[in-house]
Amino acid sequence: MNRGNRWAAAVAGAATVAAALSPLVLGREETPIATHHVYHAFMLAGGAIAGLLLAPSAGAARESPAWMLAVVGAPLLAMLLMWPSEYGALDARPLFHAAAHVGLAILGFLVAYGGQRYSPGIGKVMGALTVLIAFVAAFGYGIAPPR
Repeated sequence: MNRGNRWAAAVAGAATVAAALSPLVLGREETPIATHHVYHAFMLAGGAIAGLLLAPSAGAARESPAWMLAVVGAPLLAMLLMWPSEYGALDARPLFHAAAHVGLAILGFLVAYGGQRYSPGIGKVMGALTVLIAFVAAFGYGIAPPR
């Protein structure tokens, strides 16, 4: 890993964490669920970008299968953090809301970094799919009115 990648990862990580901490500055905001999921997608993306920049180069040997736990577990945990019925409780507590956002950034990092450590290319694919899931959620679950 070169020095430029470390600096780029630091910038991506810092920008993502700064955005994730916005509930501490803005307080409680009434944001539509779809818009909130798009914010979450960007937090996941920032974490994934940092993870890809810090991961070993594509020529690195395959590593431990234990990294697959991050590849599978991080997107699942990210979806749990974006469960719409929990937003009311999180929105009322800016510290917990910011912690959930930071958690999303960390999970984005773990899925991309862990995937690259497991096998080069997996982190790119799974990082992109995890971000895509958040975008799909923005226009999918939790949006339709109850029947």
